[in-house]
Amino acid sequence: LPVYPDPLDPDAYIKGDGYLQRQVEPTIGVSTWNPDHLLAFFNDYRAVDVPGDIGLGESQNVGLAANVARLILTPLLRPMMPHLAPMPQIAAAAEAWVGGSRSYDGGLTWTGFFMPGFDFDDIDPSPADLAAPIYGLEAATDPVIACGPCGQCWVVFVAFTRGGQSMMTVARFEDTNVGGDSWQYNGMTVLEVGNNAENGHFVDKPHINLDLFRPTGADECATRVYVSYSTFTGQNDDGKIQSKINFMSSEDGGLTWEKAKINQPYTQNQGSVIAVDPRPGEPKNGGGGTVYLIWRHFFGPDTMVMTKTLDYGKKWSKPTELIGGTPMAAFDQPTISTDIAGPEINFRSNGFPSATVTDDGTLFA
Repeated sequence: LPVYPDPLDPDAYIKGDGYLQRQVEPTIGVSTWNPDHLLAFFNDYRAVDVPGDIGLGESQNVGLAANVARLILTPLLRPMMPHLAPMPQIAAAAEAWVGGSRSYDGGLTWTGFFMPGFDFDDIDPSPADLAAPIYGLEAATDPVIACGPCGQCWVVFVAFTRGGQSMMTVARFEDTNVGGDSWQYNGMTVLEVGNNAENGHFVDKPHINLDLFRPTGADECATRVYVSYSTFTGQNDDGKIQSKINFMSSEDGGLTWEKAKINQPYTQNQGSVIAVDPRPGEPKNGGGGTVYLIWRHFFGPDTMVMTKTLDYGKKWSKPTELIGGTPMAAFDQPTISTDIAGPEINFRSNGFPSATVTDDGTLFA
């Protein structure tokens, strides 16, 4: 249901969602201190002035229709809907940002916010916004959350300016579980910067996962944080996009990061996923801790690729193609008749891998 803040508040359209804007591609985490404490993130278009959103999230015709509809219907509906705050004329953001919401009652009620770094002309930036390394970029997207011991959560996402700079970023949150509004933001770290989002070197498609910090005597809150993502680096002589898969790890709670060198004779890589063996012990002794990295590759070949590490991200095995002799269909859908039903019709299943490791160490991907 839409939330209607004070209609006299000039920032009402940001604090609520009276215009029923889009919140898409959600990710949600649960506090390990209290299962009723939830933290969610999503691509949030509340900051977008729909009539000015032509070509970015809407077609030109849809954007024009929305503009005309608002001009005609708003004067007619306002007497019946006094809570509908007027959209400030100054609002002209063209891109979405990463929105967030937190709940303290198991998801019955929620309170929203924006990821720090939010920079729109009609909103006064907070100290957290100004301190964020992504402040000044125009958009943020693709959040993925992972929560670990002691109420800690990490969120990886992409911040960028279309046609300009992009940053792969990890934000840190913590549930103090001391009553009241106990989710707190603890800062963010940029993993990689791309400097030409239009023609090449753009960072994209992140994933995140966690593992216990396994050395004997390690602090119970200590956690290894793993992030994978794609870096698009331009086009080859045939006009095909070139990209590589990256893996980074942190052993200090996401403050500093180390980048791994992955042997990958593949050049058209996209979405990736990380799976971790959750069993106790260490890989060298036959226990848990093995990290699997799986990603989608296009063209030559159309397949899923996997590699793994037995030393927490330092050395990686030779990549293995998971699909046999029959190549996968191209992204998104094969060209087939709509009269066909059954397993041939799969929504985007060929572009976004998923994987998990069970309690007995079995990998499913």
